[in-house]
Amino acid sequence: MARTSRKNRRQNFLVVMAAILSLTIIAVVFALLTRKNPNNPPNSSTPSPTQTASATATPDNTQSPVPSQSSTPTPTPTPTPTPTPTPTPVPDPTPVNGITPYPEITQDSRSTHTKDMPPVKALYLNATSVRQNLDHYIDLANRTEINAYVIDIKNDAGMLMYDSDLDVVNAANADTEGFDIRTVTKKLHDNGIIVIARMVTFKDSTMTTYNPDLAIKKDNGEVWNSGTKWLNPTKKESWDYILSIAQEAVHFGFDEIQFDYIRFPETSLY
Repeated sequence: MARTSRKNRRQNFLVVMAAILSLTIIAVVFALLTRKNPNNPPNSSTPSPTQTASATATPDNTQSPVPSQSSTPTPTPTPTPTPTPTPTPVPDPTPVNGITPYPEITQDSRSTHTKDMPPVKALYLNATSVRQNLDHYIDLANRTEINAYVIDIKNDAGMLMYDSDLDVVNAANADTEGFDIRTVTKKLHDNGIIVIARMVTFKDSTMTTYNPDLAIKKDNGEVWNSGTKWLNPTKKESWDYILSIAQEAVHFGFDEIQFDYIRFPETSLY
């Protein structure tokens, strides 16, 4: 009986040892398999649909941030330029009896313009002196304090002392043909000499003979004549004639115009 009991204990011991050995072998084999396939860990499991949906809904932090929209500044409107009015062209005046009329002089249109010039120390030269002795007077100015000459361009008979380009002067034979006054003004200017033109204005027997309508007349309509004739100072045509000569003188190089005989004649008629 005792022998049987020992035999049974031995058998039970062997069974237990065999079971332990089997479990050990199974554990070793499982460990080896796990090392060969690391992508399938033993605790990994297929995610459930709920987990997949949750992962999909989670925003990816690596996405580029949406740029914030900055406000566009309101452009400043460009002011509309004020158009410059086009001036109305003034037609050239139509000559009357060969004389170009000039606009009326009003109180508002009168102005004074003084050309910058040094103090003038001048001598008067008649037409003959200019034509025959110009070089002498230039030398005189260069040796003395003289810095200007007053030259006759229209004498008290109404004759111009140079060759004029004005049609009305040429028609009245009121100029000196062949004498170019521009050569005189240039030569004087080349020597630093101021050139002043002297012109007799209303005392004029030449133009009044050519055009009696411009002359002073008696009550009976005859031209007033006391040895010389005079342009009528009350007629604008007389002013225009004088101004046309003055403008030509400036164009020909004179620095200043000296008007003489701006008056009525001495007479007992009025």
